Amino acid sequence: SPYLPLAILKSFNWSIKYGVSEYSPSAFALVALVLMAQLKDFELSRTWANYALNLIRTRKEYEVARSRTLFVTHGFVLHASLPYQKCAQRLLEGYRSGMSTGDTENACWNAYVYCDISFYTGKNLRRLSADWEVYTNQMFSLQKMQPCNQSKHLWQVAQNLMGLSDDPFVLKGKAYSFDETEFETMGISTVVSVYNSLVYLAYFMCDDINGADWALELYTKYTEEEMDPGTFINDSLRAHIAVLCYSAARKSKKKQYVSLARKCHKHVRTIGKKGNPNLTHMEKLLDAEFDALKGRKSEARRNYEAAITLAARKGIVSEQAIINERYGDFVFESLIDYNDTSYRYRHAVELYEEWGAAAKVQKLQKKLENLTVQR
Repeated sequence: SPYLPLAILKSFNWSIKYGVSEYSPSAFALVALVLMAQLKDFELSRTWANYALNLIRTRKEYEVARSRTLFVTHGFVLHASLPYQKCAQRLLEGYRSGMSTGDTENACWNAYVYCDISFYTGKNLRRLSADWEVYTNQMFSLQKMQPCNQSKHLWQVAQNLMGLSDDPFVLKGKAYSFDETEFETMGISTVVSVYNSLVYLAYFMCDDINGADWALELYTKYTEEEMDPGTFINDSLRAHIAVLCYSAARKSKKKQYVSLARKCHKHVRTIGKKGNPNLTHMEKLLDAEFDALKGRKSEARRNYEAAITLAARKGIVSEQAIINERYGDFVFESLIDYNDTSYRYRHAVELYEEWGAAAKVQKLQKKLENLTVQR
């Protein structure tokens, strides 16, 4: 709403004028949100987020504000400075607090972002799928339909990767079935959620040209200001869009792909310089994809290997798997090195099995069979 900043400012001014109350933690958290989303002031937004968290930590009577405060601070602000795994823990705390105090609206939003972050950080897909089922059923029973519906988008991506859809490349199954005509009745946040899921699915299925086309369509429909409320989702979305577009550009030479890739790559670099610790592996992967596009083979290899190392240090099994696979594709296409390609694919298979991505295991095993035949 265009009136949201005004409402936030009014609530903030009341806290300054009349003293803090149970409404103040949420007010301070929302000030931090505006500073992050609208002004891109990372340092000041963190300061106000910590003010809000300090209030709920030191004043037991403000427990009623805990769920909303944790959702706003860790879903919209502190993801830019804390590890995603730490944010997920606090969001889960926000969910539990909201359910116990009756703040079911914010409890559901905490659960929604918790599951999205858990997917991004490589939580086992079988366990995460069970979480999604529990949370979406609760959301539905509470009639919190927006977080319920948006949760199902990425849940279906997980279902596809687990091999529980008829076609792993098509976002259709038990949790959600994509229908582009629905965009006309959706709000912007829901539309972006669908595109986010389409991009993730294309990224992990290495369906680069289709994924890049979805990204171009998203950026044609909306400005960055319209689709970026400051959540972690939009940072990771840009990183994955850039990978898809660089890879698609290598295959098609389409200039629009390169332009969007460089724009998103720049965003990932910028937030890294401002202290975001969560996308360092993606920045290296983007450097590798850009080097591959430019034909800089030795630099590309160095950056792929650095990306794998950084993803491993963060414990993100899913990203270790896909980077190994993409590195294997690069080695095969650019260097015709069968041994290294086979090594990368086999390591990716082990990681996909650990993640629970049966569809990816099957797809890579076929790649390995084809590799053996070609040798």
